[in-house]
Amino acid sequence: YAGTQACRSLKEEGIEVVLVNSNPATIMTDRDIADKVYIEPLTIKVLEQILKNNKYVHLISNPQNANDIKSLYNEITRINNALLNERKVSKFKIDKKHLEMPFLETTNIKCGNGYLKIKGVIDRVDVLDDEFRIIDYKTGKSEFSDFSDIKYGKKIQLIVYAGIAKQKLKLNPVGAFYLPLKNDFIKGDKNELFKLTGVVKDSLKTIINMDSGLSEPNKSSSVINVKTDKAGNLKGGLRVSETEFEQIFNYVSSLIAKAVVELENGNIEPKPLITNNSLTCDYCPYIGLCGFSQNLGNSYNEAKKIKTIKELLDE
Repeated sequence: YAGTQACRSLKEEGIEVVLVNSNPATIMTDRDIADKVYIEPLTIKVLEQILKNNKYVHLISNPQNANDIKSLYNEITRINNALLNERKVSKFKIDKKHLEMPFLETTNIKCGNGYLKIKGVIDRVDVLDDEFRIIDYKTGKSEFSDFSDIKYGKKIQLIVYAGIAKQKLKLNPVGAFYLPLKNDFIKGDKNELFKLTGVVKDSLKTIINMDSGLSEPNKSSSVINVKTDKAGNLKGGLRVSETEFEQIFNYVSSLIAKAVVELENGNIEPKPLITNNSLTCDYCPYIGLCGFSQNLGNSYNEAKKIKTIKELLDE
């Protein structure tokens, strides 16, 4: 979705857009999204072939552009190596039919005279036997290390996706993760850039199936925020039981149902979230439109740290 919007915005500015995407099923490869669409693997070889076109030769001849293109090549190599490493240590397999999987599902949430329908696209669903995990690629800052953002409705997307996939595939969810694709301008272990962050089933067998290296004691995973202690027990990460997974699904469903009721009742009172002294309003271009002001009796919704399922459900 973000890539599609970026292409459209560039075209609106009069910039010619050339798109390379390996998945013909995605909306990004629709002919009206870009001026030229190449349905090819995103590899350095493919990009070099495209740039050899006489139409783009000026891009390479400019030293600044050549440097930018070299940086792009390095970025592609780095990200692909990270993805290959994640696949190498995991028994969960990627199926092409589960890449950018579109859905339109009817929920059991009453909405008007019918039921709420949810439409979207799941980046990736990995499957192993009767289990699956959701992976959503993120290029920005997306952490999922506690339940705070679920509580306040900021990060319910992954849980919704897992619930939808459970209905469609008739399999058991064991993980819902963001895969951060960050730049490497940091010191230390580069593998930390690509660790899956999110909710995972608290099962040694399941987690070893995600990283075979965790079959040994005193190991820290390079692909998931979990490690083993000297006795081989799991430590770290947002690990939950099957029952707790179901409780999270139910909690998110209740949040969505509540939002539907508020919208139907015309409740649009502004109540922005404040987290660690960071205000939503500081980055919102619509502050003039919503008219939020503490002087008018409006108040902030102050976020608290929610570290456990019990805290989430008891709040």
